[in-house]
Amino acid sequence: MRDGWVTLEGEVEWQYQQQTAETAVRPLQGVKGVSNLIEIKPRAKPYDIKRKIQEAFRRNAEVDANQITIEADGSEVILKGKVRSWAEREEAERVAWRAPGVTKVEDLIVVRNDVKPLPIVAAITIAAAVGLFAMFVVILATYKAPALTAKPF
Repeated sequence: MRDGWVTLEGEVEWQYQQQTAETAVRPLQGVKGVSNLIEIKPRAKPYDIKRKIQEAFRRNAEVDANQITIEADGSEVILKGKVRSWAEREEAERVAWRAPGVTKVEDLIVVRNDVKPLPIVAAITIAAAVGLFAMFVVILATYKAPALTAKPF
């Protein structure tokens, strides 16, 4: 450590190991900053990386594996395709990062804007509207207006 700055060096296989090392030293007393120079040196081949990500997509209920293509160039991965939501896009990127040997993920996935609302969402919306209307009717039925008295001119 020099002037409160910690420099991390070395080699790891996975990106999460690099992040974990930084996360472990950052909260230590006296640490002002961290220079993370740890290199990710994968042992996996590009074909294996692609296959592992595809398998992980198929196991993950949040990611539609049929809508995402994976390109692996060495240890770098490019994700392409269309997904239903930002959450699905983020999950696809997380899954790719978890694959052994991945040093970089370029996420070119597009979130579709043509997604129709789910039927359950429409049903909930209608139920809420009906509930509000019923509440309004009850309020009107129980409202007692002040008596009107006619005053002569």
